[in-house]
Amino acid sequence: MARREPSISLIATTIIVAAVLCAQGATAAMRDDSPMRQQHQAQEVHVELETDRSQMRASDMLRVTLRVTFPSTYLVRLPTAPEAKASGAKLGDFTVASLLDEAPVASGTPEQPRTTLTRRLMLEPFLPGDYSLPSLEIAWRTIDGSSSGVVRTTPVSIVVNSLLGALPEGQNLNPSQLDLGELRPAAELPTQVPNRLIGIALAVLLTVGLAAAALLRRKPVATDPLRHVEAMLASWPHDGADAPHQTLADALVLAGRTALADRLDPLAAACAGPELHRMTPLAQADPLLLRLLEIMERLDQARFSGAMLGPDDRRQYLADVLGAIRLLRTRPRVPGRAAT
Repeated sequence: MARREPSISLIATTIIVAAVLCAQGATAAMRDDSPMRQQHQAQEVHVELETDRSQMRASDMLRVTLRVTFPSTYLVRLPTAPEAKASGAKLGDFTVASLLDEAPVASGTPEQPRTTLTRRLMLEPFLPGDYSLPSLEIAWRTIDGSSSGVVRTTPVSIVVNSLLGALPEGQNLNPSQLDLGELRPAAELPTQVPNRLIGIALAVLLTVGLAAAALLRRKPVATDPLRHVEAMLASWPHDGADAPHQTLADALVLAGRTALADRLDPLAAACAGPELHRMTPLAQADPLLLRLLEIMERLDQARFSGAMLGPDDRRQYLADVLGAIRLLRTRPRVPGRAAT
């Protein structure tokens, strides 16, 4: 039974990838024009805006991709996201059909880590004509606050063509003049498939099968250690009750040190409360991280003095530490830290 599962997975993967390849080929054949791409740079912030075409039909949708790449020492804010299509949100002359902000992706090198943010939009026109995407503003600043600015894209012109084609100058559309041509019965599918198509299909299936087999043998991807810390804290009662086998203060200090050591400074794993003050410049731009450093110092004082935390303190400390860890999870890991 265990040997059948890879075969089933392989067949399913093959069918899905073949369908995707066919759909992509059909979509590429229907496009009216080539993609448009523009790039902008401000210090270490790189912005790329891409549309999948410069001309389209009134029945099509326009795919827009905004991609921003920046160092880990920068903070970036994407343009304010429009509302969903149900509210009739607009982006320039277009209506927003869908918007997706992908999760941050770590890029660059261990010596120079970078982060990439990607936003994907589907836009639709209403009538034929000349449409325009407005300039988009991406605000940025360094974590230490020494520099800041805005990167602006340039407006994009899109031509939306009518499905009926252009009429002669001075002539208006008259439905009675439309030539529908000869009405014919539904076409019959050929009973035989050309050998050339069979060969192409077999080659695609073989390639996909080999790729799927390689994926099945690939080692599991390493996970983020802070994911387990976040899950543990989120599972505790919201009143801040003690965790099993250890006090809440001990657990919160351990979670905070683990998060700071993994994302800001490896030496934080062995620092007591007062020693964490040297990390203040790294956390200066984030109130939640400054609050985490303050909480860990207070918890260390409570642990060493034997003082008991009140219910309100337990509840608030748990919420603040959990919020700070969720913020740290969006940051790249410290260079050289191996995932576990």
